[in-house]
Amino acid sequence: MKVGYQFAGHKDVELSTQLLLKAVIKRGIRFDILDREENFIRLQKGDQIEYVKQATKTSLDSYSTVLIMENKIVTKEVLRDNGIRVPNGEAYTI
Repeated sequence: MKVGYQFAGHKDVELSTQLLLKAVIKRGIRFDILDREENFIRLQKGDQIEYVKQATKTSLDSYSTVLIMENKIVTKEVLRDNGIRVPNGEAYTI
């Protein structure tokens, strides 16, 4: 059964995140999935970067920094993107 709103290759993320990713591609916005399990993505257009969790939590939310800090994977990416050296590592799930 084909479902038109699902995004091929990204069916493991929430539907709202899939819809957001489809929309950003149409607008020419680059994206990286930082944490698939947490649905954390980075959007980038030119010099502007936006971190989004579960397609609805953005920098417009007062607690977005807390959401980033709670996630070690995303925290390391943000630090690395801003020129701060961080140790290499791997993420594992149980």
